[in-house]
Amino acid sequence: MFSQWYFELTQGFSLLFYGVGSKRGLLLDFISSTIPPEIPVLVANGYNPSVSFKELLNSITPILVPDYKSLKFPKNTPDLLQALLDYLDEQRKKTELTNFDDTNSPKVVVLINNINGESLRSEKVQSYLARLFSAKEVWFIASIDNINASMLWDAAKLAIFNFLWHDVTTFESYAIETSFDDPLSLGSVRTAAGSKGVKYVLSSLTPKARGLYKVLIHSQIEIMSLNGGDINIPGSIHVALEMGKLYQKCLSEFLVSNEMNFRTMLTEFIDHKMIVLTKDNSGTELVFIPYTKEAMEKIIEEGFLDN
Repeated sequence: MFSQWYFELTQGFSLLFYGVGSKRGLLLDFISSTIPPEIPVLVANGYNPSVSFKELLNSITPILVPDYKSLKFPKNTPDLLQALLDYLDEQRKKTELTNFDDTNSPKVVVLINNINGESLRSEKVQSYLARLFSAKEVWFIASIDNINASMLWDAAKLAIFNFLWHDVTTFESYAIETSFDDPLSLGSVRTAAGSKGVKYVLSSLTPKARGLYKVLIHSQIEIMSLNGGDINIPGSIHVALEMGKLYQKCLSEFLVSNEMNFRTMLTEFIDHKMIVLTKDNSGTELVFIPYTKEAMEKIIEEGFLDN
């Protein structure tokens, strides 16, 4: 079984494993027993909500690009991904290794346990993953643990991933995978919309309304950075922006035409608890986003505010 999977990798295929039960232990055994020790292996656990494509890309780039630091690659995730793929393509042309055959060895092997995990399942992240793992220098192995996981990909993405599907029903416990779930949050009502709620609210609004939220997010992140606060502390009145200043910023960017239009847009976010409206001791109206700096940066990174 392991020798067959290894052979499939040498032929340029990616491997996707499905079936009932945890596949984590089986896939780690496969890698440890078949992948030569001189080949680096990266393991990303998609069931961990803190894992991100940015983190994966930042880890894999120095492996694929030995002189990464001296080349001064972009920091922005989309630009870094494109720069990495361009670099690999250029290196391929130089060495005239344009075809993948069984004499080739990868520069890195990547295993993603639960590629349908919450932090990886967005269309944008899946597109990034498909592009990254289209590189011949990377062998890609992944597992899925949801019956609807195949709906993550359209025909174009599947063609890029080039998966061979394997049923490896193990009936093993999902104890490790489910250890990241918060049982206290089940059935509870949260005071602010979660990342899924933010995505759906923003997608239902006009580009100008999303623009308003984008202005406030960037303003609050700037205030938080200047204050040097903990990235895990939610926004509060201490990092709030005066309502009048936000209005002027939106006016200057032609997002609103008058104060009534501005307040109407603002109400939508307040109703969904994505913005908090309050007043200071002098009666000045203040607004802030009740999320951590890290959460707001994730909203920007995942493209929820793109028009």
